Amino acid sequence: LVCGHFGGHFGGELWALDTHPSLPQFATAGDDRFLRVWSLFDRRQVRCTQLEMPARACAYAPDGRRVAVGFGAPAAAGAPKTFDGKVVVLSADDFAVLHEARDSQKHITELRYAPRGDLLAAGSHDHRVYVYAFGDGSIRL
Repeated sequence: LVCGHFGGHFGGELWALDTHPSLPQFATAGDDRFLRVWSLFDRRQVRCTQLEMPARACAYAPDGRRVAVGFGAPAAAGAPKTFDGKVVVLSADDFAVLHEARDSQKHITELRYAPRGDLLAAGSHDHRVYVYAFGDGSIRL
């Protein structure tokens, strides 16, 4: 068990956390509008990217090659609502945008990949679950 303070998120709360499926790393996101990847054993940030708005959820694909981020925040967080409900799938290596979708108007509160990585479920504050299917380089609802 590794314990200790990792530091890093500033300007609000940390909301999203997921572990890499095969590397000793984990990803975090939150009110500071950054997606950060951390080394579990070195206790330091290994890379980060700025996001369009606060995020409430993140999830690694089972193969570790993609990380999904769910956008949105309550009005009290002071963020513009332009991207509430947006789900972005990024390359885990360089954070290149692979897919984007926005089917909800409320913030995304949970993300989970199916074990094979071909489906991504997004739970929204609108009390709905959106399921996206990956295939042929595209994403569809």
